[in-house]
Amino acid sequence: MDIRDVLHAHISVRRSVWVYRAYSSGELMLEKQIEKAILNYLTTWCGFFAWKNHTTGIYSKERKQFLKSRNKYAIKGVADIIAITHSGKVLFIEVKSKKGRMSEDQKLFEEKVKEYKGHYVVARSVDDVMDFLNEVGV
Repeated sequence: MDIRDVLHAHISVRRSVWVYRAYSSGELMLEKQIEKAILNYLTTWCGFFAWKNHTTGIYSKERKQFLKSRNKYAIKGVADIIAITHSGKVLFIEVKSKKGRMSEDQKLFEEKVKEYKGHYVVARSVDDVMDFLNEVGV
């Protein structure tokens, strides 16, 4: 029995069961839904410290748009999800839908993480994250 079978059998008691089943049935999922399923898996099943990294900017009611940060230390292209494992490994997970593509800033961020021997993956499903965790030995 593989971990996916165990996850599929036990996830039905979780609130996000519809997200995993939608993925399993091959339906096209929004990035937001994939993020939610991945975060649920990382925090509930793996017990990792994981969060959604909000990089949209600050909404201006006057201009009716999101404004980019003017902070010189703000980094463009940071991954959607950041997680810390029990052993202290930091994981960067960029979530994309089936048709989603990475921006140039996201590609540069991935290169920088890998240059520093970090762990980075582009995930289109919970299964991609499971495979990634096996790769990095978590």
